[in-house]
Formats: sequence, structure tokens, C-alpha cells
Amino acid sequence: MFAAPAAAGVLDQRDALLQTLVAFVGFCLAASGTYFLNDANDAEADRLHPTKRMRPIAAGDLDVRTARVIAVVLILLSFAVTAPINDFKLTGVVAGYALVTLLREDGKRLFQ
Repeated sequence: MFAAPAAAGVLDQRDALLQTLVAFVGFCLAASGTYFLNDANDAEADRLHPTKRMRPIAAGDLDVRTARVIAVVLILLSFAVTAPINDFKLTGVVAGYALVTLLREDGKRLFQ
């Protein structure tokens, strides 16, 4: 998020810095939400894996339903945070990122 604005030399400008920080936070929220959803949907398979079985959802420390709720909340928060920037253009990019991330290589959707 910071490389292009830094290379352009605009991070010392208030608006550019604010937009960059909002983009960073928005993408972090969306990425976290997609990770929660991915782990929730893969919990059964992860329980059989030697290291993935230690993840909170696979281990049963966090139930699948709660993880899915957290995922949705985080993704919606990413949209809410980014909405005021660039007439929703950034929100569209974040939504596209979340959608692409939630698709498996075989085309099967992770949000079942």
C-alpha cells in the first residue's frame, strides 16, 4: 500500500497519507476476514493435518459459526472503512480482492 505513494513522494501530504492508511486498514480487515472464513470452511480437513490441527478453529478453541460471523463482520468493516475514499472506488477494489480470495482454484466458493 505504501510503495507507490512513497515512490511518488506524496506521503508527506495529509490527504495522500490518510488515503494510504485507509487502504491499508481496509485491506487488512478484508484479508483477516477471508482468512477466518477459509479456516472455518477447512476446519474438518485441518483437524487431520499435523500442524494445521493446532489452529484455533480446527482445535475447537473457536467454533466454526463464530469464526464465520467474525469473517463477515471484518469484511463488512473493510467496506465501511474504505467507503468514504474515492467515491467507493477503493471499496470496489477491496470487494474484488475479497471475492477473488474467497474463490478456490477449482472454482468452488469458500463461502458455502
